[in-house]
Amino acid sequence: MSVEDLVSFHIDDVEVLLRMDLAFRRPSGRAVIVDWKTGRSESRFGAVQVAGYALFAAERGWVERPEEIETQLVYLATPRTVTETVSGATLDRARAFIRQSALEMRGLLRDPAANVAREEDFPRVDQPQACRRCCFRRLCFPRGDASLR
Repeated sequence: MSVEDLVSFHIDDVEVLLRMDLAFRRPSGRAVIVDWKTGRSESRFGAVQVAGYALFAAERGWVERPEEIETQLVYLATPRTVTETVSGATLDRARAFIRQSALEMRGLLRDPAANVAREEDFPRVDQPQACRRCCFRRLCFPRGDASLR
């Protein structure tokens, strides 16, 4: 149903963009969403991430009921797979997380209505190891610090 496709949906006025590693349908009709993790550690964010994917699937009508969605976090380095059946409460928590996260991000903007931020309003961190997975690390370390690789 999806292999690394960039897709989006809306929660209120917030456009949510996502890219699932893999989504497929079992012969039974159950939708399965798989997210491969390459790191050694497990975090709470993985469950939040796949819950967001499940919310997309439910919003797009891939299933009639949330319980028809299965999520799999596959930790390749360990190896370990965490499989969950989605519930209505899972989707509600994902929706609430996205709303709260968007509210917090907008609170950091200089002009939320225009989606304008100022770089100087965001303090830099002088710890490259803490920034390794940050999408904005090149703002803090523009010369491509070798410790970020």
